[in-house]
Amino acid sequence: MDKLENIFRQNHIESDGKLIADNIAAIYKHCGNKHDKRFCEVYNETQDSYNLTEEETQYLERVIDEHLKKKYNLELVSKDMKSKVEVKEIK
Repeated sequence: MDKLENIFRQNHIESDGKLIADNIAAIYKHCGNKHDKRFCEVYNETQDSYNLTEEETQYLERVIDEHLKKKYNLELVSKDMKSKVEVKEIK
C-alpha cells in the first residue's frame, strides 16, 4: 500500500497545483492585480470542501467519467458513495 499511497500523494499535489493555478488565473482575469487575496488564502481554499447541489454533483460525476475514459480508458462501474470502487476497461 505504500506505493499506492505515494501515487495518491502525487496525484493530490498535481491536482491541487492545477487548481491553485486555475484559481490564480481566475483572480487575475476578474480583478487584475487589484485585490487583497493572499497566496496562502488561495492555497488553503484548495483544501475546502463544498456541499454540492444535485446539479453540481452530476457535473462532477461527468468530469470523473470523462477523465477516466480519456486518460485511462476506464469506466466507473458503481457511483454509490458507500460501494467499493470498481472500474472496467473500455474496449
